[in-house]
Amino acid sequence: AVFYNSLANLETGDLSWSLLGAMAACKAAVHMLTCVVSYFGVHKKNRIGAVGLFAIFTTQSNDVALGVPLISATLGEKYTPYIFLLAPVQLLVLNLVSLVMLELNVQKRQQQQQHHHHQQQPHHHSHHRLRDHASDDLKDEEEEEEEEEEEEAAAASPQYDAGAPRPKTLAQTAWAIFKRMIR
Repeated sequence: AVFYNSLANLETGDLSWSLLGAMAACKAAVHMLTCVVSYFGVHKKNRIGAVGLFAIFTTQSNDVALGVPLISATLGEKYTPYIFLLAPVQLLVLNLVSLVMLELNVQKRQQQQQHHHHQQQPHHHSHHRLRDHASDDLKDEEEEEEEEEEEEAAAASPQYDAGAPRPKTLAQTAWAIFKRMIR
């Protein structure tokens, strides 16, 4: 209610657009710096998604809950609308970039899984001899056994335990995604 009331009563003529631009630029700089640093610090397998997630973590702080009391106490009430105006910049620009990175990571993983699935499909041609078929079948059985062992190991891990409580908050969900990405 405070957020909407403040924005509804805001007079844009009283705003210092250079101050708002500077605040947005600082937030964008933190976002970009996080992207660059995390790009080189994350395993290549999930790099794009992890970069986007880290950027959201560093810039999607609780600006309103922490910023309003701090700005009000240090600079006065007339500067609190800047915090409220900065939130849409965060949501429309910075989060959009990070969410696109997360989506690119999902698409990349899906393509890798499809590619891996197509490589595992046996190719049977009528001119193969019986020995070749037996060899292919043996390889397929070995690959299936390895996949089953991997699935059993994943199911045995606490992270994939079906009886484990599911995350209830956005922060818990993000933390679970983060832990999977850094593996």
